[in-house]
Amino acid sequence: MNNFLRISKKVLILQKDLEVKSNIEFNEYAQKMTLKFYKLNKLDNEMEISALSIIVEAIRREEGYIAFPVQIIGALTLLNGNIAEMKTGEGKTITAIIALYLGYLKNHHQILFTQNQYLAKRDYEFSRPIFKRLNIPSGLVEELDKNSDQKFSFKMKERQALYDNPIVYTTNDVFGFDYLQSNLVSQSEEKLNLHFDWAIIDEIDSILLDDAQMPLIISGNPKAQSNLFKITNNFVSLLDPLRDYQMDNRKKTVWLTERGVQKANKFFRVENLFSENNFELVKHVMLALQANTIMKLGDDYIVTDGEIKLLDSTTGRIMEGSLFESGLHQAIEAKEFVSLSKENRSMASVTYQNLFRMFNQLSGLTGTAYTNRKEFLEIYNLRVDRIPENIKSVRKDLKDHYTVSLSNKLEQIMKRTMELIEAGRPVLLVTESIFTANIYSNFFWSRNISHNVLTGSQIANEAEIIKMAGKKSTLTIATIIAGRGTDIKIDKEVQEIGGLAVIATEHFSSKRIDNQVRGRSGRQGESGTTEFFVSLEDKIFEDFYVKGIDRISNKKTVKLNFFQKEYIKHKIKQIQTKFEEEDYKNRFNSMEMDETLRVQREIIYHERDSIINQNQFSHRHFVELLKGYAKDIVDNENYDKTRFIFDFIDESYSIDDQINIEEEINDRFNYVQNLLDQYPDAFEEFINQILLKSIDTEWVLHVDRMQQLRLLIDKRVTGQKNPLQEYQEDSQRLYKFFRKSVNKAILKNFMLSRLEVKNNLKVTFP
Repeated sequence: MNNFLRISKKVLILQKDLEVKSNIEFNEYAQKMTLKFYKLNKLDNEMEISALSIIVEAIRREEGYIAFPVQIIGALTLLNGNIAEMKTGEGKTITAIIALYLGYLKNHHQILFTQNQYLAKRDYEFSRPIFKRLNIPSGLVEELDKNSDQKFSFKMKERQALYDNPIVYTTNDVFGFDYLQSNLVSQSEEKLNLHFDWAIIDEIDSILLDDAQMPLIISGNPKAQSNLFKITNNFVSLLDPLRDYQMDNRKKTVWLTERGVQKANKFFRVENLFSENNFELVKHVMLALQANTIMKLGDDYIVTDGEIKLLDSTTGRIMEGSLFESGLHQAIEAKEFVSLSKENRSMASVTYQNLFRMFNQLSGLTGTAYTNRKEFLEIYNLRVDRIPENIKSVRKDLKDHYTVSLSNKLEQIMKRTMELIEAGRPVLLVTESIFTANIYSNFFWSRNISHNVLTGSQIANEAEIIKMAGKKSTLTIATIIAGRGTDIKIDKEVQEIGGLAVIATEHFSSKRIDNQVRGRSGRQGESGTTEFFVSLEDKIFEDFYVKGIDRISNKKTVKLNFFQKEYIKHKIKQIQTKFEEEDYKNRFNSMEMDETLRVQREIIYHERDSIINQNQFSHRHFVELLKGYAKDIVDNENYDKTRFIFDFIDESYSIDDQINIEEEINDRFNYVQNLLDQYPDAFEEFINQILLKSIDTEWVLHVDRMQQLRLLIDKRVTGQKNPLQEYQEDSQRLYKFFRKSVNKAILKNFMLSRLEVKNNLKVTFP
């Protein structure tokens, strides 16, 4: 860090010398040196300092201010493949630009990931003139327009050009879906060549910790609609909490008690609910339980125009186009008495954890990563470096306020908020979720107190609401993460009366999130205060029952004494530590589970690439494979020979016919070869279509089975086995079944498909 500080000082001295150059002179010099460094592909210390002075001066000429030493230190930290923890207002956007420039000079192909498309576009448009001045191309990759009438292949050519820029701005979900979609195509010209060189992730803790376990899923091929959703919902509505089922809110799990199982046996008229024959019934009962007990209206989803729409429970954003997976969406629809949508199969999926672990180098920016430094190092091999503040913080973190009940806390918060507003201070009231934000909003409206609500559902308006949040006597109610990436700026008048006041309505599940809340105030040495209000009915005590807290609460006292407050404070720290330990364990297990599917996914994607690029085996070898598949089915699967011939060899087979399976395969091969002989490459195209069709059809079924397995393992309560071990054992069994199914599909598709050749080859599969 000290070395970086010395470098930054030298950079700013050298940058001063560049200020005297005219715009034309500087541009010529900067472009010439940029090209020279780029071609060298290696920078010694002096070259690096010279390069840094160029990018710092380019920023000054475009944006009108000189980068701080801490921003240069942060950029060098990113370049070394680490996480730069920089407090709010320290200028992470500029830090990233400096790092991207240095990465470009080292021939890195780099992608900067932001939390949402608004921020990606904002940062791209801010940086583009700077990079353009240095003659460096950059691009913005946005979500595909699903309503566009352009052909998919044309879109991919256009999109590939964007990704081929050496500097790219996009979001994690856009890139993730492009990765999955690109590995579902059947033509090489439709496949994106994505670059996994260097990723810089803004708000890296939000993406790699908070959203780490969220799988990106591409769905398709609707399943046959189950008739069990409504009947299992009816069953669950008859159950008594605690007596018939128990739940763990924290882990979002719920399970039937022995009494609940007996009720299920009687209701569904089965001898044993958990027998192997009742797999589908058990799954639907568990989904109905989860929908009715764990998933909350207004917190996890909303109902609008007869549809269930997902909410990001932290930011409150409506997740358009997203569905709950593995039948949970339909279970919630049954609960809310809306029309059941088609249950789609999962065609492809990947978690953010494994998506970003594919990159050769990973770096990140955030204001709060240090508390999770062990996890970043162990899972992602990322070190967290705390970058010193440009101006020391003078923010005051006030003592917590404690009450027994939520109603008392609400009155305390109202009183404190009004005191601050009347004093001219802007107030940011931070809540745990959109549901809580709406409760406070309604409470303030009922007293005719005007305010803005920032729940993250207004992505494009966030900046405007945040801009107003620092104005005199303004009240803004926000969820935890809403508005991250945009600083709240205060004017001189507000600075003089104490700055922005942050009021947190409760302590959150980890110290890191508490620190995020505190970090909204006191940017760049500004004044400000933060304070937390705690009641014994807060969510943090709901999720982790604390006997001592219960005893205090039962005394029906309104005021708490010093020793009670100290006890509560101590317990909150204990609970947060336990939360963090459990979160880490859950994320680690999630990564291990997805690692199993990742290995399988990479094998299949590699096989598909080989097929698309026509790097296949000889025709004769293909015939021998088909004979081997046929022999394996007949010898090992107890197939009746007549049934086998009907299913795989000849649909018009008569039981009086004498058929030699190997001869039939040879005859079919010769027939197809003769039919397509006059058309160049038609036979290879036919084989490729068969292989892709067989792999893709069975892979979709396999991914869906893996999703179902994951759901059941996650919700299973057992003391007999480690859930991760169970998942790995079952996934290996499913993968072997998948490989055999692919072989069967290849044989069937080759023998029973219909071919037509006019302008091009048309194959109708059985």
